[in-house]
Amino acid sequence: MSLTLLAAAVLLAQGPDAKPVTLNKVMKAGEKLGYSVESLLVAETRELGMTTFLPSTIQFSYGFTLEVLKEKADGIVDVRYKRPSITQTIEGPGSQPIVTKEPVNWNMLLTLSPINEVLDQKDDNPKKPTKPGGGDRFLGARAARIMTAKGISVQGDAIGQFVGELYRLSLFIGSLDTALDFQPKIYDDEMTVGKTWKRTVSYRPEKLKSKDNKSVMQRLDVTYTYKGIVDSKGKKVYRITAEYGFDSDLLAYFRDNFEDPSGALKEMREFKYHLKSKVDFDLDLNTRRTLEARAETSGGYQIGVVQFPNEPVVEERLQGETTLKLTGAK
Repeated sequence: MSLTLLAAAVLLAQGPDAKPVTLNKVMKAGEKLGYSVESLLVAETRELGMTTFLPSTIQFSYGFTLEVLKEKADGIVDVRYKRPSITQTIEGPGSQPIVTKEPVNWNMLLTLSPINEVLDQKDDNPKKPTKPGGGDRFLGARAARIMTAKGISVQGDAIGQFVGELYRLSLFIGSLDTALDFQPKIYDDEMTVGKTWKRTVSYRPEKLKSKDNKSVMQRLDVTYTYKGIVDSKGKKVYRITAEYGFDSDLLAYFRDNFEDPSGALKEMREFKYHLKSKVDFDLDLNTRRTLEARAETSGGYQIGVVQFPNEPVVEERLQGETTLKLTGAK
């Protein structure tokens, strides 16, 4: 048997998934897609002196539309992206849910590649900058408030910033860079089952010898893997998974990069935080558009000071779930 026939026989024996595929999205002028996004984060917090964790929840929901206006070369298109509003529900220990619907009024003209990269964008609703949501910022500041209430003032703004980033990464919600709206980022080549590739989603502190052994911000990459054709809710789809995770102590980064005239950083003994996320993407076999995405995240942080050597001043456990669904296609 010739090498060509032998290779063909091997592919047939392995099944249709063995054949290389291109997952670039096919977009046509006049096409209009509608999506819904639902996100839930459970944050369980325990302060110094407490024996139990108290839960708080944040829910986000929004819809968006994507209309293809013009086809260009190499599968690139101009699209109209609209996200009118986002609804946020916050519920803390012993409190009633607080529901707010925040106008976002995103009306953007985007140039989009077939691998889901936003090449250019223009906001057609000029306005003052508005960040969607707010629950992540509320919870991100909670650690600093707890420490202040305990009489410990240690880099409150910086703590809130990093904790807030944990929430944003847990929820997959917010800007076009972090949301699921333009995911997954496709590898622009033929691939077979098991193929992996990476894209940057955020940054994390890491100690580098090349930087005088100081902790600096390094890329946090998500690893995508093509899983082949699978059954999903009675339909054959292309499946791609995305995963990322980290486990770090921010204390060294604080000490290497923040001035400390009051000596407050000397009071800290740890600021550990970790996160692990996985997303399953189901893509249409013909258009490769995303039909559904399901994200699950777990993580948390703990902050300790030298005054209390045996237990954290505050610690928090996080569980996040986000679902994106195609609701209409014309």
